Amino acid sequence: YHAIANDHPISFVYDNIYKQEHREFSMVPYLLKENRNKWYVLGWYEKHQTYLTFALDRMSKVLIGNTLVKKRKDFDPEAIFKHSTGIMGGNNELMEMVIEVTEPICVLLEKHPMHPSQQTVKQLKDGIRVSMQVINSPELISQLLSFGKHLTIVKPASLRKKLREELEQMLNRNS
Repeated sequence: YHAIANDHPISFVYDNIYKQEHREFSMVPYLLKENRNKWYVLGWYEKHQTYLTFALDRMSKVLIGNTLVKKRKDFDPEAIFKHSTGIMGGNNELMEMVIEVTEPICVLLEKHPMHPSQQTVKQLKDGIRVSMQVINSPELISQLLSFGKHLTIVKPASLRKKLREELEQMLNRNS
């Protein structure tokens, strides 16, 4: 928070659990964000000329730089997360996702929408059909997989294919 409030860069070692590696990063932090009881920092990563998000609990050896940095004028967190279903924003391609969800999960989905663009487009005998404009991300895939047998992907076909691949990999690991 101090680095954000006082325009200082930070450097740290990040534990990437997916790539199973520890890497050093330097960035200009812009925002602290909470999602599902975990905290993240979003900042400008000069090397790739983009904003990146890092989980605070996977950062170590955090150092606040002494220099003052001039912050970018294009930072717009609402735009970055506009089509995200969680903490991962970015430039992934926007898609219209249409899913059908049966009881009891549909009740939860109506009470706690996945995304602000979520709209119920049809009441079904045992659930609902909803559509939303979102980006495809690992977070979205994880959320959809959590619906289990209560989920049908209506469109896009590429998302249906991705979930099928994830499930096949899971089954292959358990056989």
